[in-house]
Amino acid sequence: MTLGAFEKMSVEGHRGILSYSENEVAVRMAHGTLLVTGDNLEITELNPDELVLHGRIDAIAREKCKIISTK
Repeated sequence: MTLGAFEKMSVEGHRGILSYSENEVAVRMAHGTLLVTGDNLEITELNPDELVLHGRIDAIAREKCKIISTK
């Protein structure tokens, strides 16, 4: 993940978009979810290797996957 001046963000190794609006983007990662909040967020590039996001980025949070035992 690379962040430039809180206006551009690049995420490598993503596994897809879970939700997307101009104020919030949730990105599926290997071990959880990356949640980006801000204003005027726009996905400007999306390919299997990288996601590029532009806009005012206010916060970045990570939610770990929860492992549920079936025993």
